[in-house]
Amino acid sequence: MLVPTSSAIARLRPFAPAPKPKTNLAERVLLGNPRVENLLLEAQRTRRLNPAEVRIVIDGVFGGALLQPRSFALVQSILRAVRVYDIKAQRLIAGFVALSYLAYVQRLFRMLSSRVPYRIDHIPTTTAHNRRPGTKLTPAYLTIHSTANDKSKASGERAWLTNATNNRTASFHVVVDESEAIECIPLNEVAWHAGDGSGNGNTKSLSMEICESGDRAKTLRNAITLAAKLLRDQGLAAANLRKHNDWSGKICPRILLEATHRKDAGDTWKWFTDEVAAILG
Repeated sequence: MLVPTSSAIARLRPFAPAPKPKTNLAERVLLGNPRVENLLLEAQRTRRLNPAEVRIVIDGVFGGALLQPRSFALVQSILRAVRVYDIKAQRLIAGFVALSYLAYVQRLFRMLSSRVPYRIDHIPTTTAHNRRPGTKLTPAYLTIHSTANDKSKASGERAWLTNATNNRTASFHVVVDESEAIECIPLNEVAWHAGDGSGNGNTKSLSMEICESGDRAKTLRNAITLAAKLLRDQGLAAANLRKHNDWSGKICPRILLEATHRKDAGDTWKWFTDEVAAILG
């Protein structure tokens, strides 16, 4: 019987595969399961999954992590890898041990963070009642308002700034609804929004109006995403967020301050600021 030599064996040995680049757990799961990846992309587009699809995503992304003890940090890292920034959702999912999580996860994927359509439509410098004074602004804060109008969209709030029947000296930089954000005054100019005259609210803060109409969950998710972007662009942090209430005492943004104006009991000011902080990291 012929015995192959060591050199012959060496010639028959296949080349060793090139080492694969290191990836985190979530990336490995997604790379190995295109159906999960496709469902996540669909969730980002529509913000909706049916229960069967949710089960596939949970099984694929978490690998059963919800049914066994896992560290919060691990689950949090997986959620962030698939762009889920809701802190309440992260904490809830990290501790869930029952199948009743399905309905909540549907809601979670509808809240997937995404870019907010943003357009610039500045009011003229000649707008009545000095609504665009042209004074230079170096932002130190971002002040959050809500419109106190449960029917208007962002486009309607922008139109009101130049409406001939509007006789108020009041304005804002950006307004956001469930579909878009509109920049109405340049971000390097003062707007009259804080109700504190020449105080720091008006002279040192950007302003964002949150519409109260339409899908509140989508609107708040857009507001959170946009607030994080505005802060990051200005080199600011979540600690630089302010309520209209902080400057003038007005109960605003009422949709985050008053239970009677919330669509969800969890929509509090602390929740909002925590969500922004989570995106900023």
